[in-house]
Amino acid sequence: MNAVNLLALFVTGQSAPPTPPTAAEIVEQMVAADNQRLANLAGYTSMRRYHLENQRLHKSAQMTVRVDFDSTGTKTFEVVAEEGS
Repeated sequence: MNAVNLLALFVTGQSAPPTPPTAAEIVEQMVAADNQRLANLAGYTSMRRYHLENQRLHKSAQMTVRVDFDSTGTKTFEVVAEEGS
């Protein structure tokens, strides 16, 4: 911003436009938002079904798994059912 623009802002009583955030500030805000999101998430449980197939050997298998995710970010997997040839 040059001196003429600054003088015009001063005379009209306007403040200078805000400077854009730095890359470090943006990353800091992203990390803070992610930490807040994790703090708000108590955890969850989901069921997953995996299906594998080998067409060359005519083999297939299925597995149902319970996944528990806790607030520390840890995932645990428990096989609920499995079958296959």
